[in-house]
Amino acid sequence: MRDKPSGQELLDLARRAKAGDGTIAVPGDQRYKDLMIARAEAIAVRQIETGDAPERAEKESLSEILGHDGSLPDLNAQLAAAIREGRYDPGTPGHDAALKHVRDTARERLKESNSKALAPE
Repeated sequence: MRDKPSGQELLDLARRAKAGDGTIAVPGDQRYKDLMIARAEAIAVRQIETGDAPERAEKESLSEILGHDGSLPDLNAQLAAAIREGRYDPGTPGHDAALKHVRDTARERLKESNSKALAPE
């Protein structure tokens, strides 16, 4: 599940900021504003390039781990609840799959939002 704001929302904010929309509150430093706009546009471009593939993969992985289908937000909530309850603690069935899912999902989110933070694979 993608972080908010979405790529489309980021592009809209960037467009409004470039147009001088006074309702967008950013520090007075123009360089900061320009960097914020560039970053928002870069995130949006990465989301456009990958389409819904990351979300489809995430949903497929969650369905496999949990053993049933559902909406992505519901499946994420169910996995989070199961982790809190200890159902995927080390040594339990499904631990490795749940750990791989969480790591893969975090890596995908970083690829979109801050790809420079990832070590080369």
